Amino acid sequence: MVFRFLPESTTQPAALQNSEVDLIYPQPQLDLVAQVKALPDVTSELNFGLSFEHFDFNFKNPHLANANVRKAIATGLNVQALVDRTVKQFSDKAAPLGNRIWLPGQQYYQDHFGQYGKGDTAAATRLLEDAGYTRGADGIYAKDGSKLSLRISTTAGNQLRETQEQLIQAQMKQIGVDIKIANADNRKFFGEWLPAGNFDIANFGWVGNPFAISSSQDIYRTGGGGNYGAYASKKVDQLLAQAVRETDEARSAELGNQIDQQLTADMATIPLYAKPTYLAVRNTFANIGDNATQEGPFWNSNLWAQKAT
Repeated sequence: MVFRFLPESTTQPAALQNSEVDLIYPQPQLDLVAQVKALPDVTSELNFGLSFEHFDFNFKNPHLANANVRKAIATGLNVQALVDRTVKQFSDKAAPLGNRIWLPGQQYYQDHFGQYGKGDTAAATRLLEDAGYTRGADGIYAKDGSKLSLRISTTAGNQLRETQEQLIQAQMKQIGVDIKIANADNRKFFGEWLPAGNFDIANFGWVGNPFAISSSQDIYRTGGGGNYGAYASKKVDQLLAQAVRETDEARSAELGNQIDQQLTADMATIPLYAKPTYLAVRNTFANIGDNATQEGPFWNSNLWAQKAT
């Protein structure tokens, strides 16, 4: 097997068409999916697995340190509109996500976020005003002379996420929050910005595995390596420690849902939707199929074979 890294997903269908590669595994984009469907002798599949799109809040930002501001953003956000304009164009199965530990289709999934994400501008502005914010002549809220202006950042060149940012920018304007788009390439975004906390709101995906709670531990525990926003909760830390030691599966799952309920109460992050994976492979190969977890399509690579011609 020879791996080729093609950072621009837009170049991948051409590489497949020109026999430069035999398999591609990009994040799906509308144009890319359409181009692959037009290629002869190529099979593709789109799956919803254990990945999900979300927003991280930076708790070190003075505005976002206020729970009412985070909840106002979650309240004013219309997640269904984001889904309709993005992943629902790939599949009717796409829907808003209500849990950060469990995903739809998993046995223990419960929706704890459903009261948010409905685009309720009146309730969102009430939360801001309860937090001491005043709306200015420009329609943007401010407190103590500091305008409620926040950066949203994601991976540059990802058309779906850039569309998402523009939608969020427009939605937040309706509730008096100024959103500025500031993106970076993959290496800088994941290698520098996130670890350094150089963001206000970050939009990216978490790729899960079958061990839902243990794989979430470093994302939500105080000081965890994936806890880029510096969220801290003694209750969540305690529940995580208890859940990963629990040997009874049902009890562990119950603790996982208690964790997510607390994450919603604190509005630690905003879950958006289960994220689809996309695999396209040349028909001259056999036994290749997606595994929509951290394993990806290489989970059974020992069984791959080239068909006889």
